Amino acid sequence: MGLECGSRFPLKPPDVCGEAGYRVTIVRHPFLWLRSYYETVKGFRTGIPGVDLFSDLYRKSKTSDEFVNAYLTEAPGAVGRMFDAYDSHSMLKYEDMPRAGVQFLRSIGEKNAAKFEFPKILGENWVFDASRELWAAVVRAERDFCDRAEYF
Repeated sequence: MGLECGSRFPLKPPDVCGEAGYRVTIVRHPFLWLRSYYETVKGFRTGIPGVDLFSDLYRKSKTSDEFVNAYLTEAPGAVGRMFDAYDSHSMLKYEDMPRAGVQFLRSIGEKNAAKFEFPKILGENWVFDASRELWAAVVRAERDFCDRAEYF
């Protein structure tokens, strides 16, 4: 039961989720998440263990490529495990925003779904200077997650 919204993660109606509420996680392609972390979070500790392990990798790295290589050596698969730790009922892909967010809200009966503000992909030029080999290595390290989220 559910609506497909940019991935194979079905959108389950809130009435089947119990009293704990309905949890949705916005995920991002693992390579893009790693580059974004390096360029914007810059090793800041969040207090979330699955995210803070990247802080140590950041401190060891002088460039974003070094950071991604450190991840590949010391923590392959950690991006998918981090997203999985949120234990959500559904996941929406950042790359499918804002359409996926509006579609999700409409699927649960929100009449003003189009008025909500969802993330939009920004002009992240630093993403496009990546080598194909490094991108492919991250996809291999996150193969299970990438498959579930239909990133290839």
